[in-house]
Amino acid sequence: MNWFRVALTICVSLVLAAKAHAQRPWQLAGRLQSGVEYDSNIYESPSRAVAASVGRFFMQTRATHATPRWRIALDYAGALLFYEGARDENKLLQDASGSVMWLDRSGVKLYLRGQGQLKLYLESPTDYGATSGAIGALLPASKNAAIDLGAETGQLDYARGDDFDFTFNGAFATLRYHFSSRLAGEIGIAHRKLDYLRASFVNTSSNFETDTQQDDFNALRVAWSYNARMLLQSRFELQRNRSNRDVFDYDRFQAHLLAGYPFARQWLLRVSLLFQRKHYLTAGPPISLPELDPEREQSNHLILDLSRDLSESTTLLLRWSRHNNESPVRSLFYRKTLVFAGLEVRL
Repeated sequence: MNWFRVALTICVSLVLAAKAHAQRPWQLAGRLQSGVEYDSNIYESPSRAVAASVGRFFMQTRATHATPRWRIALDYAGALLFYEGARDENKLLQDASGSVMWLDRSGVKLYLRGQGQLKLYLESPTDYGATSGAIGALLPASKNAAIDLGAETGQLDYARGDDFDFTFNGAFATLRYHFSSRLAGEIGIAHRKLDYLRASFVNTSSNFETDTQQDDFNALRVAWSYNARMLLQSRFELQRNRSNRDVFDYDRFQAHLLAGYPFARQWLLRVSLLFQRKHYLTAGPPISLPELDPEREQSNHLILDLSRDLSESTTLLLRWSRHNNESPVRSLFYRKTLVFAGLEVRL
């Protein structure tokens, strides 16, 4: 796997962060969450669901630093999940990210960002790490508009075996426009070239050839947000994937709606709705998809999140969600219900 490019991006970001450090202090924030969750299908199985209670522990720390010319952000989050009666599903999740932005007097903003994730099942074959990095520029197009142009790279690496490992390189462009102080919209395009280590078999006119799987992924995204007493956000995305293994050629439409409303003093209700239509262009038997971890595929969900501030630093959390996601087997979906109750403490 090509870890060098992302490692280089992170190192350059840290060097620039150290160079940009001035007399102004860093802003630090942290939060802790602890609670119990009911999971109706812990193995994400399309046919045989196994339910369990889950103890969830979560922590996050964030550091930001700002000067007239620099913006620096560092973030780390870790989660520990214990499954009652299913020790093989216990997992540790770790996410780290960082970004550095330089602001030119003309309004141009140049940035570097990197992100890494580790998912550990205590040396299970499904342990994996994923990293990504991007470099880009925000260019002012007018008083209320800006263009975001950038290139990205990344990879996913499983602890054992290479069948689901891949690297990708891509580019993206987004036009953002603020219609008012409360209403904003954007339209964007993205392209990724994915190179898998798994074999691809191509039947040519002369012989039967073997190569590695390669996918071309393209997306068109339209989004808007409205922020007043109620927060409303929506995203609509058209995706097109073409592979040298035609059983993975698909077209997909996704819609994501998010709303937040403080319906009473110290109470906040948030609703998230994700919907998709995915069409495979080639008929075929149920076969393994390039993604082994079903939690990386979010197809359809409805999430209701209710929170109440008990004090300035403590919040009661209640969450119900229903998921209908594609499993690691093509065109087979699994369903699960999650119910969570816990507390959050902000540091």
